[in-house]
Amino acid sequence: MSEKESVSDKYVVKAIPVQQEVSLNESLLEEYVEVEENYCGPVTTCCGILFFVLFWPLSLVVGCCPCDKRVVKKKVVKR
Repeated sequence: MSEKESVSDKYVVKAIPVQQEVSLNESLLEEYVEVEENYCGPVTTCCGILFFVLFWPLSLVVGCCPCDKRVVKKKVVKR
């Protein structure tokens, strides 16, 4: 039995190149959007210290749930 006979047609994959119409001269629009995000700050640190005094194993996971919030500008690029 030859190698070609042992391969069935189900497993043959044909690659078709994809044509994308992208113009390099097209201008990009840059925008800045204000987004509120959570971060570990002073309130989270105080909660961690409090949990360490009351029940120390709980203080190990305080960093997974940050309590502080801040507004940050994010850059958004559109075509």
